[in-house]
Parts: sequence; C-alpha cells; structure tokens
Amino acid sequence: MRRSGLCAVVSNFRLFFKSRRCRGRMARSWEPYGSKPRMKRVDLFESQIRRRMAANHLGIILDEFSRDLESAGYLRCNIQKYLRIAEHFGNWLKRRHLPPEKITSKVIDQFVHRHLPRCRCPKPAPTTAQRCRTALHRLLELLQKRGLIVQRHEPLTPIDRLIGRFDHYMLQVCGLSDASRRVFRRNSRQFLLWRFRKRALRLEQIHRSDLVRFVGYRAKTLRPNSLKLLTTSLRSFLRFLQTEGRVKPTLLAAVPSLPAWEKSKAPLTLSRKQLANLLRSFNRSTSLGRRDYAMTLCMTDLGLRLSEVAHLSLEDLDWRQATLRLAKTKTGRERLLPLPSRLGRALASYFRHGRPSTALKSVFLCHHFPRGTPMRTSQIRYAIQKAYIHAGIPATRIHLLRHSFATNLHQHGTGVKELADLLGHQSLESTTIYTRVNLPQLRMVAMPWPRTTT
Repeated sequence: MRRSGLCAVVSNFRLFFKSRRCRGRMARSWEPYGSKPRMKRVDLFESQIRRRMAANHLGIILDEFSRDLESAGYLRCNIQKYLRIAEHFGNWLKRRHLPPEKITSKVIDQFVHRHLPRCRCPKPAPTTAQRCRTALHRLLELLQKRGLIVQRHEPLTPIDRLIGRFDHYMLQVCGLSDASRRVFRRNSRQFLLWRFRKRALRLEQIHRSDLVRFVGYRAKTLRPNSLKLLTTSLRSFLRFLQTEGRVKPTLLAAVPSLPAWEKSKAPLTLSRKQLANLLRSFNRSTSLGRRDYAMTLCMTDLGLRLSEVAHLSLEDLDWRQATLRLAKTKTGRERLLPLPSRLGRALASYFRHGRPSTALKSVFLCHHFPRGTPMRTSQIRYAIQKAYIHAGIPATRIHLLRHSFATNLHQHGTGVKELADLLGHQSLESTTIYTRVNLPQLRMVAMPWPRTTT
C-alpha cells in the first residue's frame, strides 16, 4: 500500500506538470510597458495537489507563500518550483520532528548541505542547492515578516567578532569596496577555521609555516587568479592584526609571493566586428532588449564594471551637461564621465518604452521576478552572456567588454594617464597592460628584420 501510494503521488505530479507546462507562459497578462503588472488569478494547483499540500508539515503556509510570490511578480513556473522546494523542505522537517517555528538559516543550511547531496525522496523533490537555498530563504523572510517565527540571532563567536573588526578596518582605513571586503572576509575566516578548527582562538600561535601550508592546501583547488587573491587577503588581514598588536610584523613576509603570470600576456579583447554583432543581437523592439542593449553600451562605450552598471542611479545622469557620475566604484572614488550620444539615446529609449514604473532610483530593473527591483551583477552577467551566444562569440567573461573599450581608446591615441582616469585605476601599472596590444604603435617602434646577402 505504501509503494502504491508513493507511485500515485509521483503520477499526480507528472500529470499535473505535463498538463500545465504548455499553459505556464500564458498564465500572466501584463499591462503596456511602464505600467503596473496585472496577473490573472489562476489556481496554481488542482484540488488533489492542494489537499496533499495542506497535509504537508508546513500546511497553510504553502498557500500563503504562493500568494506572496505572486504579489512580488514571480512567474507562474517559478512559483511552482518554489512551492515544490518548500514542500520538499516540509517533508524533511516532519521526519526530523521540527515544527515550522524552529526554522532558521542554520536549519536551511543543514537541509541544503547535508540532505540534498544524498536525497532519496520521491520525485519531484528538487535537489538543486542554489535554487533551494534561494527559495527557502524567501520562505524564511515571509515567516519572519508575518510574525510566525521570531528572528533569532545566534551569539557571535570570537572569530565572528574578529572578522567584524577586520571589516570595519577595511571600510574605514582601506576604503575597499563591498565586493573586495566580502572576499577578504571569506578568505580570512577560512584561514582561521582551518588553523584553529574548534580550538580556542589564540592568534599568537599563528606561525610562518601555517601560512605556507594553508596557501599550499588551497592551491590544489584554486585557479592562479583566485590563489593570488587569497594571498592578498591574508596580507591585508595580517596588517590589520599588526595594528591591533596581535601578531609580529615578521609574519607578513611569510605569505608566499606568487608570480604575476597574467602580466606576461596581453588581455583578450573583442574585434570591432564582434562588438558590432553583439550590439545587433539585441531585439530593441522589446523592453528586455532595450534594457540589455543599454547595459551593454555602458561597458562598450564607457568601460564600466559590472558592479558600476548595477549601481547606476537616475540621479547620476545629468542630461543637460551630458555627463554620468559614478558614485559607487570599486576604488571608492567618485568619477565623472562624458555621456556618449549613442548610450544617451539607448537610455532614453529604455526609460520611455521599457523601464518598469517604480519609485526606485536604480537605472536597470528586473522585468520578471521580482519585477521592479534593482538588477544584481549576476543577472547582468547572465543577460550579456546570452547575447554572446546569440552573436556567436565564443566567450563568457563580461570583462572582455571593458578590455576592448580600453584597447580601442589606446589604439586611437589616448594616453595611459587619461585612460587610467577614465577606467578608475588607482595605479598606472593596472593600465599599462593595454599598451601591449597596441599593434599599430608596436609596428612603428619595431626594428626591421635583418637580412643577409649571399
């Protein structure tokens, strides 16, 4: 009986999703671009599926979860995926005798890292770690917002307090960006956990050999650029410890120095034909095409970084002076750039005929779930990588657009100092890499090949 019951559940799921798959994309109807979206009220589940969901450990919470996702602008297909994940999570909670009131971030991590890798639950039981983590944290936010569970703050460990002071040091003293501080915090925490494990935190016990062994241990799994970033993080962390008087100054020299192999070769760039194909690949008759086209022009015409594109605000644009102000940069220094006419026209077209209506000041917004929220760097990267595929460009790195912009400017006579100011480099050494691909200038200084007469 038990076997037949499980088979019936699996069969019901298969029949339901097979019958709904073709209609999933047509379940929503939107108003014209720039207006508030309107969704048709369509039951997401049939009566038998709803009865099974009601019998789940999370019960009525699943129905409230679906309404919350729907009001946030999530697509029908994604609502179904999130609900299946929540149902899978509810069954796991029931087997562990955990009530919904005990749900915390730590419980979600246990489900993602311990249960999913060896999950044998009957299908459909989603096991994609990233999607499950995102869906369950959204569920946790809903439960906290509704007051169904009380947000619990776990006591800070000595390592947490030390990393917190290190983060304050990086922000106030070094002026590092959020992305750099996040990487430095992660690498420093990993070193402390590797060195002390569950023992007491005694920084005076850190020896030179510990640093060498840790870098060697991580070198087995990290790429050269990531390994160099690890050593940079360790040096910054040790300098902080020196300012607090926790370690000896000689310890800093123990961090291995890696060869700068990336400086021995020229950066990869896209040709003019590839750039033209990339810009032509966007369908500018749609709102998404206008948005993605404008985002790409920010990189090809101004050389902006992904994070700088994501942080652009409406207040940064000065249409009368034709300038663009970058307030949130990697180096923390504000830059004022000229606004190219092609980029200005693309932004104006996106604002008039594509950008969702919202009170937010961010330039580029999500057009799907959750609609009207600022785009993240990962979403911008994904949009441009899709354009790479449509343009037939065999590449995935978005930084190629910044390299191509800088290389083209230098080949047209822009000096290294002007190029460094435009790109926001603190050191000219970071900019001189683009001089290695200036083939016309290299031909001018190249000596003729010697010939011998016989």
